[in-house]
Amino acid sequence: MQEEGRTRDRTLAAAIGLGAAFAIVTAAAASGWITGPDTRVIHALGAGRSPLLTFVLSSMSWLASGAGAIPAALVIAFVLGRRDGARTAWLYAAACLSGWALNLLLKELVHRTRPMGISPKLTDAGFYSFPSGHSMMAVLVFSFGAVLLARTVRRADVRRVVLGAAVVIPLLVGLARVYLGAHWPSDVLGAYLAGACWAATCVVLARRRRTEPA
Repeated sequence: MQEEGRTRDRTLAAAIGLGAAFAIVTAAAASGWITGPDTRVIHALGAGRSPLLTFVLSSMSWLASGAGAIPAALVIAFVLGRRDGARTAWLYAAACLSGWALNLLLKELVHRTRPMGISPKLTDAGFYSFPSGHSMMAVLVFSFGAVLLARTVRRADVRRVVLGAAVVIPLLVGLARVYLGAHWPSDVLGAYLAGACWAATCVVLARRRRTEPA
């Protein structure tokens, strides 16, 4: 019981730290302070543009879109339910659904426009820019899902592959969204922080509810 309490405290501290970092990035994006560095990164990525790279990163962007992320989330939720019980599956599903709604709310609050005219727009993108919806959902759907799944895996090599996917997929999705002209780099950074913060918050809330007296 004490160990569970310490774990919850560490998760809460992580959520608070991630939330504070997100607030800093949000302030920098909303004020325009980070537009210059953002623009230089976009131009640097544009210098390496090629048909093959465009195809690969377009595929990664699709993976985190509704067409790719929703089926993936359903499969992950099903596997979590079978391997770790309905409680974990519902925690995962709730984090993904509420995180999607939170992303829409944050976009509406920040009102940041997309980087039009700075690089070619190679993918459809509407609504406001900050934080990146694809990147935030990549963290929740794939990273959070992978972390939960890794707890159920006994083999160390398989666990490393699962956790590796938790890192690589969001990084490639974020790179894709900037490369394709849909987002500023700070949109992606803000999305990573927001997604991780929300996942940690959901874990804290679930553990607190589980330990409350009936």
